[in-house]
Amino acid sequence: MQSTSSEPAPSDSSIIRAGSDGRLRFTPAQRQDLLDAFDRSGLTAMAFARGHGVCYQTFIAWQRKRREQATDTR
Repeated sequence: MQSTSSEPAPSDSSIIRAGSDGRLRFTPAQRQDLLDAFDRSGLTAMAFARGHGVCYQTFIAWQRKRREQATDTR
């Protein structure tokens, strides 16, 4: 994962590639690490996603899912 900020890469940087389509797959732990790094980064979601090789729409979906899970546990 490439980072354009001074933010360190998530601790588990292994990316799982899916088949011949070449799409990147991230483990749940990697997603959480990226979301935590985003919270600390001060970047826009678009800039952060682009800098870490994640599709913006996918990144937004991860944020939405995390937000929904947080409200379900309250």
